[in-house]
Amino acid sequence: KLCKLGALLLATLLLVSCAPSTDGKNADCTFTDSTGTVITLPEKPKTVAVLFSSYAEIWNLAGGTVSVTVGESVERGFAPLETPLVDDGAGKTIDMELLLAAQPDFVIGSADIDAQVEACGLLRQAGIPAALFRVDTFSDYLSMLKICTQITGDAQAYETHGTAVKGRIDEILAAAQTQQSQQ
Repeated sequence: KLCKLGALLLATLLLVSCAPSTDGKNADCTFTDSTGTVITLPEKPKTVAVLFSSYAEIWNLAGGTVSVTVGESVERGFAPLETPLVDDGAGKTIDMELLLAAQPDFVIGSADIDAQVEACGLLRQAGIPAALFRVDTFSDYLSMLKICTQITGDAQAYETHGTAVKGRIDEILAAAQTQQSQQ
């Protein structure tokens, strides 16, 4: 079981390829989102729209800044009050006019919310990179965090919010197994 998880994590890490540009910023970043769509960012994004509050938190943890979002992201403290909103709530309806007016160069959405899937499809047709993620497990979280930190170029954020957390989880699981075997 642990070997399968390790193999899955390794395969996921290999799917992300970001090359540093000459000015030190990541450029030409290619990855596969949760729907199997290959996304290429020609340069490090400057205006990122995050359509789901939990993903706004992950983007922040990865060292990114949320430029456009939904009301719940602001309510939960993952984006400043003045951040433009494309939905007043949880992102179940996306105002495409406002989203396009914000001119994002990268959009992150949830593969589990129909309005976000539709919005990302329309954005892709318009030539705007839009990734859909599904985070149901810690492994999914690590995969998304890895992609986001590759995009932001913040390797330390992956260590702090990914590897270190995984280490603590592994310690807790090991202690629980030891305790269970002693009973």
